[in-house]
Parts: sequence; structure tokens; C-alpha cells
Amino acid sequence: MAEKQSLPVILSMGAYPFNFLEWVAMILIMLLCTPIILIGLLLTVLVHLLQRPLFNMGYPYNLKAVRASRDEYAVVTGASKGMGRQFAMKLAEAGWSLVISARNEKLLNELKDMLVKTYGPSCKVIVVACDLSCDEGLAKLRAAVDDLPVTLAVLNAGGMYSCDIVNLEPEKLEAQIRLNVIQQVMLSQYFMAHHFVPRGKGRVCIMSSLAAHSIGSGNAFYYSSKCFLTQWGKCLDHECRTLGPGVLTIQPGAMNDTNFSVAAGCKASPLFALFDMSSEKCTDEVVWRIQNDDPRIATGVHTIGFKNQFLVSLEPWLSDSFAAWVGRMEMLQPNTPYLLGMNAREIQLICKMAEKQSLPVVLSMGAYPFNFFEWLSLIAIMLCCTPIILTGLALSWVVHKLQGPIFDMGYPYNLKPVRASRDEYAVVTGASKGMGRQFAMKLAKAGWSLVISARNEKLLNELKDMLVKTYGPSCKVIVVACDLSCDEGLAKLRAAVDDLPVTLAVLNAGGMYSCDIVNLEPEKLEAQIRLNVIQQVMLSQYFMAHHFVPRGKGRVCIMSSLAAHSIGSGNAFYYSSKCFLTQWGKCLDHECRTLGPGVLTIQPGAMNDTNFSTAAGCKASPCFTLLGMPSEKCTDEVVWRLQNDDARTATGVHTIGFKNQLAVALEPWASDSLAAWLGRMMVFQSNTPYLRNMNARESKLAILAQ
Repeated sequence: MAEKQSLPVILSMGAYPFNFLEWVAMILIMLLCTPIILIGLLLTVLVHLLQRPLFNMGYPYNLKAVRASRDEYAVVTGASKGMGRQFAMKLAEAGWSLVISARNEKLLNELKDMLVKTYGPSCKVIVVACDLSCDEGLAKLRAAVDDLPVTLAVLNAGGMYSCDIVNLEPEKLEAQIRLNVIQQVMLSQYFMAHHFVPRGKGRVCIMSSLAAHSIGSGNAFYYSSKCFLTQWGKCLDHECRTLGPGVLTIQPGAMNDTNFSVAAGCKASPLFALFDMSSEKCTDEVVWRIQNDDPRIATGVHTIGFKNQFLVSLEPWLSDSFAAWVGRMEMLQPNTPYLLGMNAREIQLICKMAEKQSLPVVLSMGAYPFNFFEWLSLIAIMLCCTPIILTGLALSWVVHKLQGPIFDMGYPYNLKPVRASRDEYAVVTGASKGMGRQFAMKLAKAGWSLVISARNEKLLNELKDMLVKTYGPSCKVIVVACDLSCDEGLAKLRAAVDDLPVTLAVLNAGGMYSCDIVNLEPEKLEAQIRLNVIQQVMLSQYFMAHHFVPRGKGRVCIMSSLAAHSIGSGNAFYYSSKCFLTQWGKCLDHECRTLGPGVLTIQPGAMNDTNFSTAAGCKASPCFTLLGMPSEKCTDEVVWRLQNDDARTATGVHTIGFKNQLAVALEPWASDSLAAWLGRMMVFQSNTPYLRNMNARESKLAILAQ
């Protein structure tokens, strides 16, 4: 859905909200921070250089060469115009035959005619006109390429809305989810499992964005989806690094010579005016990287352009408040309409918006792949890095403290109190067991009536009986047994709460697979996408737009995870989905900060006293045995935060537990290679099965034999 939406951008705050004194204060604060940030950036560069030898330790890349040939096909999605069209032209020039996909068949045929006329009939071009935001479109593209020798897939299709979450139509939001997340995940899994891994070579190119490192209120889902794609690319790259194919993730910056900025309504914004780069520069670099044999160049995450690389490096040094304001000022045009003095109800009226998986874990590399000398090298490198990292952490802490006053500048939080009452309802998803059950018990004890949702109706009714028996009939408990990974389940929950006075929604439902992407069944992957991403987005949008913003109060609690800051090969989608949820929570929080409700995003660590670690097959892993925390500590803190009136406490992203907070703080100081190995070693059990010496085809055959 790349088309510009007809809905107006109606926000509770504009692009440039600061008064003169606030501008002066902010400039002084950033002048104080600048020398510290520059020193920190130098230390970060030094630490990453020291970690370079780790790149090929343990399980080195086995990247197979990919060469352009008219007998091999490159698939380009979103190829009718903009960067997709340029990719098709560059790849045809390089020597590939093409499969080009987009919705506009007329533009695709024009491109095909031009390419065949330029390069002759040996350049075969297959047109697949389809909408990748629906199942039929994905099936049509897969059917078209099933029997072709494909060695390259450039997943370029995507889109962006410029509209606040309250006034965005749910149907358009879901179409964005399908286009920006589902099709990227399902197509990368399809090409890896059915083309590249069986042949032992190939490239998947995932198009993320510089927006992955920004907080975009007014474009909350787009920014969050790009954060997801960056993490998905990292995880997939490390999961498949010994199998032959490569995964390249590209983060381009703003390009004013494509249709994107016009469609998104931000062509005159500072980001496109000041940081504009040529789309040809981006496509040239991507095609060069795709054909390179060096995994440092041809795989991993790469940001195009020095200015954009510098912006990405600044991310850990900016508070969320400052980053959100910078993101808003960069993306919104000076004439972006907004209604500063209206409350949420007036804005809405003006707009007239009205199981654990049975698959075994079979990986090409195990949890502990290092030999003795590699362990010694790893320890020596990290000993050299430690004092630099500690210095950098101290500097980072100072910078964030200096930025503290910016929190309430410009458009301060207007957080309305939320008090427990038996006449008000708290909705808890995934409430049948584990943390969801604990949330329900804590909230009932605090004084709320409840709507509890999960698939297991028997367990929900047992919980209801226990709560009513403990707190009496005044504690009203409504059971909604439904599967939130399907549209019917979402509709059933919405129908159950439509007319209730809901002031709190704890979106706890989620799940994790432990299986490599090659052997994961696509149906189970799509169910995970629906459970971990779609239901979280659609329910948070529903509660904000239909309950909390119209009433001017309420809380959405999004359950992310410490995994948002790790690279999880063997669990690639789970880690990426949690990265998405952290960014989604940040964006939504800043978008709605003046409207009365609050958005709280929680990043708990490993908890061994819930069913999660058993269901995910990692109960005996170091993460759960060494860093495990009691789930009661997490739920107690969350319930306390939800009832707090201080916006610094009750909103934003919070990691539970000092050890987990330290792990999050270390993220910018660890190279992707080190982070991926730590993630693998922390999550996999010592007896996790793996087939180190088998290639992917042998691995698949071994599973079928079982």
C-alpha cells in the first residue's frame, strides 16, 4: 500500500513545538553533550576494530560466489517505479535475467519492453503483476518462480503512511503490516528454503531504512517495521552463514528522486531537503555488494552514505525524547497540519474517524563452536575492550543525564491518572498461564475487573473461578477464549470489550519457535507473525483509538523482551519481532504523549518459572540458568508502573532488572558477530542438537528421515 492516504495528518503536536527558551536550553544541553558524544563515538570505533578478528571465528562464513548470468534469474519486488525499477535496470545491465513484480502491470510491461530492447532477447524478463500485501499475491509470485534457477531476490516492496494512530483506518494499518513485514519474512524464508539453501548459493537483499534507528511519531508503524527488518536481516544472516547463501540488509537514507517522499507526504521535510542522497548511488552500491565474494561486504547490515552512517552511530547517545523530536522535525513538513489546542475527542470528531513446535532444532552450527585457541583470542580481545567499554558506558550515562531536561520540552506529557476500580476493566491477553496469569491475579488484587483472553478456555475459567472466589462477585471477570493469531480471534476479543469501560490493556500474548529458517514450516512462521506482530499492532491501535484516546486516559502495556537487543539465529523471527515491539512502543508513546493515555513497553529478561522456556526448548540454557529472574518481580514492577502518574515511570521503554539493563547498555559496544555468538551461547542448551558437518540439503533429509 504505497499510495498516499487520503486521511489528514492530525497530531496533538506539530513539527516545531519548542518556544524560544526551550530552543536555547536544548542547544546548550547538546553543546555540553557534543564533546562527550564525540569521545564516545571514537571509543565505539576502537572497540569494534578490536573485535574484527571475531568475524570468522567459530563458524566462519561459507559464502558462495554469485555471478550474473542470463540463465540465472534475479527477482525484484516493487519494480514498477522508484528504486525497484532502478534495481531491475542495474541487474539487467549486470547480466541477469529478471522476474519483476509489482501491482501496476502496465508499468512492468513498459519496463520489460525497455530492457529487452536494450539488452536483446537473451535478457529474459518475466512480469508478475500481484499485490504482495495479500496471500494471493504471495502465492502468485511463488508459483511464477518455483521452477526457475533464481540466485538473487531483492525484496524492495514496501510502503509508508503519514497519519497518526488514532485516525488511521485499521484496514490500511493491516495492509501495511502485510506489505512491510509479512511479505518480507515469508519471501525471504521461501527463497532461502526453496532456492538458495538447496543450491548452496544465492543472495537475499532486504531493504530496510535509516528510519530503523529513529522514533517516528506520526509514522509509528513504518519506523517500527524498518527496525524489525534490520533485526530480521541480522538474525537470518548469522543463522545461514555456513550454508552458502548470503543475507544483505540495506539501510538507505532519504532519496528525493524517487516517488516515496511524494507518496508519503514528506518531500519538503528537512530529512529529504538536507540529507537527500541519490537513489542511483544506493542501487549502484547494492548491486556491487550483491556480487562481491567478501562476506564483510556482501552480507550483514549496511547503511548507505557517510551522513546516514553518522546518524546511525548517534542512536545510543540520544535519549528517546530527543530522538523522537529530531525524528518529527526531520520528517514532518513545515506545513504539516496539526491541532495543538484540541483534545483527543475533538480531533476524532473533526477527522470523522469514526505449543511448542514439534520441529527439531537443526542448525549448521552449534551453541559452542570455538576451539581452544579461539576461546583464548576471544578472551584476550574482550579484556582489551573492557576498560574502553566501561569508559564509554560512563560517558553514555552522563550524556543521557544531561539530556534529562529535554523530556518535558516542546510538547510535555499530558498523562492522566489511571486508578484501579471494579467498574473499570483491565484486558490481559495470553492470560491462561505464565506471566499473563500473574498479571491477571495482580491486577485483580489491585482492584480492577478483568477481561482475560487466551486459547485455553478451561484454564481461563479456572482462573476466573479462583479470582471471583478470592475477591468476591464485585471483581467481574469476563472470559474470551480465542486465538489471537487469526482475524476471527481478534474480532471476537474486540466485540467482547467494545462497550466496556476499559482503561488498561496488557498485550502479553506471544510465542517463540526454536527452529532454523530452512526447516521451519511456512504456516507456523506466518502464525508467529500474526501472534507476535499483527495482534500487538492491531490491538494497541484499537484500544488507543476506540477506548483510551476518546476517554482521554488509559494505558497500553506492550510486552517486548531483552531479546530485542540480541541477534538470535535459530530464533530469528522471535528476536526480530521483539525488536519491532520495542520500536513500536517508543513511536506510539511519543505520538500519543499529549492525548492523555500512556504507552508502556516492558523488556523482561529470562524467567525460568513460567512455561515459556519449556515451550521454547531452552529451559537449561545459560540465559535462563545464570540470568534468570523471578516472573513475580517483573509483574510487580509492571503493575506498579501502570498505576504511576509520573510519565518517566509509567511510559516509555523499561528493562526489568539491573543485569538485563547492563546487557541492553552493552548492545552498541558489541559487533554483530560477537552479539550473535553470545545470543546463541546464552539461549541454546548444551544438548541442543545440531549437524555441524552437514550442508542444508543433508540437514533437511535428516529431518525427513526422522
